[in-house]
Amino acid sequence: MIGNELKESKDVSLSEVLEILEKRKKRSPLGYEQQTSFDYCETFSKLSLVDIKKMIEELKEIEKITEKVAIKITDFLPVKDSQLKIILLKERIELSADEIQKVFEIILRYKEKAEEHSKKIQKRKAKETIEKERKAKETIEKEKKAKETLEKETKAKEEKAVKKEKAVKKPKKEKKVKEKPVKKEKKAKEKPVKKEKKAKEKTVKKEPKTIKKKKSEKK
Repeated sequence: MIGNELKESKDVSLSEVLEILEKRKKRSPLGYEQQTSFDYCETFSKLSLVDIKKMIEELKEIEKITEKVAIKITDFLPVKDSQLKIILLKERIELSADEIQKVFEIILRYKEKAEEHSKKIQKRKAKETIEKERKAKETIEKEKKAKETLEKETKAKEEKAVKKEKAVKKPKKEKKVKEKPVKKEKKAKEKPVKKEKKAKEKTVKKEPKTIKKKKSEKK
């Protein structure tokens, strides 16, 4: 990692790297580089860590093979002479025909175990993909439900707001309705008063005539 000083380094097999990363993955999520290393080791590791260690010890019994070369052989499990020679040439190691034969005998003994190991990894990958898909579906369903609840809440709030507005507007209309009959009542009261006034005025006008008649009778 950036900023960390490298204290020591050693050659390790892909299976060992995979086990280290698996332990770290359980504690906390892996970074981008760690995840790519994990995926690579998971895809290309040939054997379990227990079998790798056993095979390395068996290969090291051949005099010229070092631990580094033994690790590379266990990682690649070469089947042809040309494949094995590429590994040996990089480390500048020459083996006799008998030694090469011994290497292939060891590889063949672990070939079946390698197939079993790859099957286990494939099953685990399949389970992981199914689990990821299930979690993805769950998150999508949760998001949908959250959206639906939000929409319902917003609709309910809007409906409440509309009802409140209507409730506020209704009393004003009632007042207007009540005011109208009051005005009519006032007008109705005013009309008989006016009639009474007119009736009184008529009686007042009629009275002088009667007085005049009485005066003429006296004469």
